[in-house]
Amino acid sequence: MARHNRCDCCNRMFDDGDNVTVIIPNVEVTNRYLKEDASVRLKLSPEGVEIRASKLYCSNCLNYSGYILEE
Repeated sequence: MARHNRCDCCNRMFDDGDNVTVIIPNVEVTNRYLKEDASVRLKLSPEGVEIRASKLYCSNCLNYSGYILEE
């Protein structure tokens, strides 16, 4: 999946155990709902991840706290 261990923005090398943000484009959404929850599912398999181009960002370059609700 990742061809290198550097941030795609600042080129900082990642250390073992670092938390990164990964952007995977062209992920499909299915319209099948779970019975207990009204959320949608993403079609994402290990094979699907390998064929897509991924971008890796360190927490300094891409802070997702304003975009994603954490539970």
